[in-house]
Amino acid sequence: MYEIKKITFQKIILNILITILFLLSAVTCFEPQYFSIKGIRIIDILLGILLLLFNYYFVFVNFKKNSGLKKFFFLIETCLLSLISGSLFLSFLITNVFVKKLLNLSNIISYILMIHCFISLHLFGWKNNKMNIWSLNGYLVTFGTSCFLLGKNIDFSYIILRIFSVLFGFLFLFYLFIVINQIFNYNKITVK
Repeated sequence: MYEIKKITFQKIILNILITILFLLSAVTCFEPQYFSIKGIRIIDILLGILLLLFNYYFVFVNFKKNSGLKKFFFLIETCLLSLISGSLFLSFLITNVFVKKLLNLSNIISYILMIHCFISLHLFGWKNNKMNIWSLNGYLVTFGTSCFLLGKNIDFSYIILRIFSVLFGFLFLFYLFIVINQIFNYNKITVK
């Protein structure tokens, strides 16, 4: 899993911080109404941070790897995801009811899925025949479903938050296991 000589104290601290972030995210996603400070919902800030991390590790990496038109589309996706995560950070400052409704968690998830599916279909689906039929159908169904949910104005944030809570709970347990193994192996190295 991990080589013993690559474990450093800084990596252990970083994994402990990630573990705490996932635990905090799991708890606040499960009951978001109990976690607020002076009207600022903690879940919005945590989801904004996690969306920025997702944007950096999955979308921005593709932006750096590619060139030409693909790089331009990944730049657009990176910028839009950064705007969406910024709107989550600053949602407590928004007082306009219409803008608050546009930046509802259900709508944000629909925007993210629509943007990602549109760019993936344009880059990989329509331009070349390398995408298999299952991926193409998956992107089309996801794009259509997100457009439908956005058009119907269905609020499914409760379901999304419960799913995120379970996902973050599993990630917390995974990182807790990694941290325990790293501490055990680090102690073995320092004792010798």
